[in-house]
Amino acid sequence: MSGRPNILIIKTDQQRYDTLGCMKHPLVQTPHIDALAADAVLFDNAFCCSPLCVPSRTSFFSGQYPHRNGAVDNSMDSHLNPEQFSFIEPLQQSGYRIGLTGKNHCFTDAYLNRFFSYREEYGHWGKTHGTITDTDRAVIAYRHSEKRPGLPGAPLLEGLLDSPEPFAESQCPTARIAEDAISFLKMSKDQPFCLHLSFPDPHFPTTACEPFYSMYNPDEIELKGKDVDWKSKPFAHFVQSQANGFPELNEYEIKKLVAIYYGQITQIDRAIGRVLDKLKQMGRYDDTLIIFTSDHGDFGGQFGLLSKTKGFYEPLIRIPLILKLPGRQKGFRCAAQVSNIDVMSTVFEIIGLPVPEQVQGRSFSACLDNPEARHRKQILCEVGHPKPPPPPINYKDYAAYNELRTKQDGLFWFIEYTMHGHSAMIRKDGWKYCSYAGDSNELYNLSNDPLELTNLAHHPEHKATREKLEAELSALLSGDGKEIS
Repeated sequence: MSGRPNILIIKTDQQRYDTLGCMKHPLVQTPHIDALAADAVLFDNAFCCSPLCVPSRTSFFSGQYPHRNGAVDNSMDSHLNPEQFSFIEPLQQSGYRIGLTGKNHCFTDAYLNRFFSYREEYGHWGKTHGTITDTDRAVIAYRHSEKRPGLPGAPLLEGLLDSPEPFAESQCPTARIAEDAISFLKMSKDQPFCLHLSFPDPHFPTTACEPFYSMYNPDEIELKGKDVDWKSKPFAHFVQSQANGFPELNEYEIKKLVAIYYGQITQIDRAIGRVLDKLKQMGRYDDTLIIFTSDHGDFGGQFGLLSKTKGFYEPLIRIPLILKLPGRQKGFRCAAQVSNIDVMSTVFEIIGLPVPEQVQGRSFSACLDNPEARHRKQILCEVGHPKPPPPPINYKDYAAYNELRTKQDGLFWFIEYTMHGHSAMIRKDGWKYCSYAGDSNELYNLSNDPLELTNLAHHPEHKATREKLEAELSALLSGDGKEIS
């Protein structure tokens, strides 16, 4: 390898950490990602700093927590602008050709125009920027017009559809994103590149073409934590449990949604395989630093839910993370706790570029040669707009209130509860403490209660643990995010 390595950042959207063959999932087939992991370091304990798209993605590229970089929601105001630091700018100034194929949800148009030389962008409903074909337009039209059976007026979100998406695999956004990535690789053969290959799936809309729609048998899927008592948890979590029609779905229908979610992941894996094969054909695989990760997780059937909420359950905050070093074709599993704000600091240390002082992420390069190395003692995660949420209402009145608000304000009125109010979590020494503005808090003993069913926040015998973690969380949010001993 001569000069600096290429950088390929492969990111999925809302993928549970355990939905990979290399993470020992009993059903999900991901042979191409598994082969990449065999050449890389596979992290068992990687976490996002926010379970929401834009705050997580901006923190990944800025190395700063959301409370520092100002990303509080998915609005354009939370996207990175040219006046804010991002690791992309110094890469471009160092001679890297910068490209985006797939989902953005991170950079403003002004930032993309200044620092990216290639932009083929997609949202959850299809392609939005770049070369848009007639088939791309047909996909967009289908995804905007399709409705869920039995739920009049409900858009194509978590499902449930009675049939697969009516397009060939090559016409679907996942394959088109890979096609655009390959075009970028061909254009970049004479200079180092940094490509953000970003798949909008397996986020909603929960749909897939064949063979992926029917690939997994719902009867083989196990739903965990079904007997959750929502009244023992923050009211916002109860609201999420009612949102998007989940109460109307029976257990088989929920499993069918999870099966399609798994199919989306295998479809992504096939697209990733095409891109990696092209890198190998071009002789650039060995000199490319490759990152595979997701912006945050998904309930994935736990508690009978898909999607996410203003919460910090393990399936929402744990993410897949694979890092392949240039010139190395053998890897191992690493148990160290790392955050997604640490990834780009690690990349910069590897390629020999300085990390600015304002970056809160810390390089975990010591973990890349030692499977026993440790990194973070605690994990900080946060989400929520500063605007306070409305007060909780009586549970028995919720159904009628939800019907009224949906008619008046549309399906997404519930984000007043699930997105408003800054909330934060600290995970340390087998415990997790979660603080919610305008709502009840949570405390879990992860060793004894891995599904987080029993909220101990108000148990007198755990008062000392709660107060200790509460103080440490406050210190992390008010300081520079450094470790609390």
